[in-house]
Amino acid sequence: MTMELVPDPAKSFSSLGDGDIVARERREPDSVSRGFAQTFLDFSMDGAMSAHKLDDYDLALLRLLQADASRPQREIAEEINLSAPAVQRRIARLEKQGIIRRTVAVLDPTALGFPITVLVEVTLMDDRSTTVAEAKAFFAKAREVQQCYWVAGVAGLVLVLLVPTMEAYEQRTANLFGDNVLVRSYRTIVVLDRVKVGLTVPL
Repeated sequence: MTMELVPDPAKSFSSLGDGDIVARERREPDSVSRGFAQTFLDFSMDGAMSAHKLDDYDLALLRLLQADASRPQREIAEEINLSAPAVQRRIARLEKQGIIRRTVAVLDPTALGFPITVLVEVTLMDDRSTTVAEAKAFFAKAREVQQCYWVAGVAGLVLVLLVPTMEAYEQRTANLFGDNVLVRSYRTIVVLDRVKVGLTVPL
């Protein structure tokens, strides 16, 4: 058992300051808990493959952070049976590895005046790489477009839009689709109920 100086575990990992230093007992995972490991393969831009080995503690930590990343490290540490310093080190490593990409707030679209979700299947004029790249860039910049997927099949792109009213959506279709030289045709699907929405990875 050793002692070390670490940021204050009572604070959320996103709000630690340089002066938040306390002495804490360090408790590392035992050999039994390290028995299971999961490997994720990532491909870099040049095609090189790298592996991230995640143990039970990493997976438990990621499950909790996906549910609520604002929880204090002390609470997280107690729930997964680790010390707060160990939790902090693991979070830093997962961020460095790119497994934790960013920490954001999830907003309620209905409460903010965007109660309607619309799915749009977009067929492009052609499949040339320049056309596809221009279309991706165009829809990525559109504020109404919450999600954009380049897919296999007849529709080149599938979009998820948030709009305040159908009238507002109709007003935007000309710029987004009707007068867009990149678009051959599009099909609108109006969502009746957001049964399940999220980006949670099933760990």
